[in-house]
Amino acid sequence: MMNIKKIMNVKKIVCILSFCAFLFCGVAAQASLTSANAIASKTLLLGSTNNSVSIRWVVNTSPGHIGAVQSPNAVISGPAPAVNKGALFSKVNAGPHTFTEVINFSASEVSSWLNQGLTRVTLKRDFGDPGGIINEASASVVLTLSKSSLAASRVGSAELLIQRLRIGLDEKYSAVKIIDIDEALKPWLTVNYAGTGLLEGKWQVAEPGSTEGKPFYRTISIVRQPLVKTQESKLAGPVLPTHRAGKYLLRFCLAPSGQEVLSGGSNECPIPAQTLVTAYQVLERQKQIDEMAIESPKQQTVNNQTPFSWEGIVGSGMYKLDIFQQQGEQQWFVTGILLPADKQETTLSQIMQKKLIAGGFYSWQISAVDSNGKLVAQSKQAVFAYQPN
Repeated sequence: MMNIKKIMNVKKIVCILSFCAFLFCGVAAQASLTSANAIASKTLLLGSTNNSVSIRWVVNTSPGHIGAVQSPNAVISGPAPAVNKGALFSKVNAGPHTFTEVINFSASEVSSWLNQGLTRVTLKRDFGDPGGIINEASASVVLTLSKSSLAASRVGSAELLIQRLRIGLDEKYSAVKIIDIDEALKPWLTVNYAGTGLLEGKWQVAEPGSTEGKPFYRTISIVRQPLVKTQESKLAGPVLPTHRAGKYLLRFCLAPSGQEVLSGGSNECPIPAQTLVTAYQVLERQKQIDEMAIESPKQQTVNNQTPFSWEGIVGSGMYKLDIFQQQGEQQWFVTGILLPADKQETTLSQIMQKKLIAGGFYSWQISAVDSNGKLVAQSKQAVFAYQPN
């Protein structure tokens, strides 16, 4: 009997432990942070000027995560004592969660670290779920210290200091371009920098249909260009798509040096502050306009009963007769009239007569438009003198 009771007690204990393990594992599965990473706009800090570094933090969680994801601040390790930077990061539920911040480093702060004999510092954030069990993830960025951009250039560090980027839609760096369909177009990028190393980035285009709302960009070219100590480089971009009429958006996304952000399927720019955007417009292909023939008047004097006549055009929805006056190289519209497609002759209406001056010289032109109002044919202008009855 005692043995049976012992066995029952053991089974109860096993069940309780199993249930606790289930609860423990369930909470851990729902509250786990799987990884974190950081992308910095630059990794070189100068003691000769104030510095601003834009950093994008990304925290990944398990799919069932229902708790919080928090980081009170970033910490600079290396200097004595450690320095806190940035503000509270707090998100809830499953990730990935993205947090972008700009952290400032004063020239005196960087100089003080250089005076301590430091050449690098580490900026780190620890992320956790206060209600979780196994919940920590961290990410960091190593920042190089230098007295000035000139000093960094002399050292020949592979970490570039990008000072200025500029893009244009031709070699003259036009900010906006209007071109015909299928016309060749290639952008240019100018980079001003200090030091040497590898410039990494990508060219992306958003095509008509997605540029009016939230643009959908696709990558058309990856850039991995070694830069030497010339301090300025001009780089030709890829041939741009111009096969469809409409508005295109073009952007160049700079990738932080030495950070693997170009691989993978994401079309997002790593650092918004290091992104340049411009636009170009592709025009509809113009339909060939037929030339109409004027019969009369041509180089003659007309009165109120003189007929204006022309050869008809098959498919015309209506005709438009326009009269112009010219002085030197300047020409302006004076009067006109719309006529049905079955008419190929008219005289000056009373309204038109009131617009003309006796003894004045004018030119006239006839145009044919279709039922949608699009121009399908047009004559050359013919000159006449007006002398009313």
